[in-house]
Amino acid sequence: MKSISRKVMNIRKMKERVYDITQLEETPEYLSLISYFFLNTLEYLQGFMPLKEYRKVFEEACVDLSKDKSGYKVTEVLDSLLAATFYYKQTLGAYWWQRKTKRTFFNLSLLDSYDLLTDLFMQETGIEMDFGVDGSTLFEELALIGHLTSFPRQEIGKESCWMLSKLRENHLLKLESSLECALMRNKRSIFLGRYPMVKYLQNMGYSLSVILGISLFVAIARIAYNMCVEFPLLRLMSLENAGRAYDRGMVEVLLQSHSFLTNGIDVFGSRILFFCLAFMLVVGIEYVVEKLSDRI
Repeated sequence: MKSISRKVMNIRKMKERVYDITQLEETPEYLSLISYFFLNTLEYLQGFMPLKEYRKVFEEACVDLSKDKSGYKVTEVLDSLLAATFYYKQTLGAYWWQRKTKRTFFNLSLLDSYDLLTDLFMQETGIEMDFGVDGSTLFEELALIGHLTSFPRQEIGKESCWMLSKLRENHLLKLESSLECALMRNKRSIFLGRYPMVKYLQNMGYSLSVILGISLFVAIARIAYNMCVEFPLLRLMSLENAGRAYDRGMVEVLLQSHSFLTNGIDVFGSRILFFCLAFMLVVGIEYVVEKLSDRI
């Protein structure tokens, strides 16, 4: 139990410090707005706030910040926070070999947003507080105290793209946006999540390529075995029966060789054809995904 409480301490401390910012009279209005949105984002990622309500909170925060003359100061905080939201959703549904990288991106993005927020608070108010947290286990802590195991794949890219458009619409999008870079880096997975049928066709192409590739390998191995082992044995057997049976034995060997090679080439050629078709299906889908994801 001690190890669990120690792990959760960082995310709880982060929430407590941000909440303290909202309660101080010295806190400017725009800092209170972004602090409340920071807390609401953590609630949403834990599964304690529905998507519809979170969208409404985000829209209101964007409108209020765009009206505040100092709202531009929190564009970096907002950008890193939304990038962290995107990476958290992706990490929950990622394959095991992708989780480490995406988890690191989430930890860095959330910690960056928190540090920018607290630094801005101390600059604006001159109040010194202990804001230090360890960002290496933020994902594990947030997942531990939340009850969501995944987000719908179609929602991940769609919501983040919508939020990016809202930031641009309200002039809150920073130069070299972390959220925009995250979306561009993962444009392929976003596209496949939005169109699951394309993902299905791609997986089918991969499966056909693997199955036909194995079948092709077996055919090659069988032809090589017969050419190197069985045919020489047949020749030796025919030589042992030399004399009256020599000509007949050689004719049988030649007929068997010709028949096997003819049938083998037909089977071999058809497997190459189907393997190439499956491979072309995969390449074609990859090309379409790349082009359409760029447009989206």
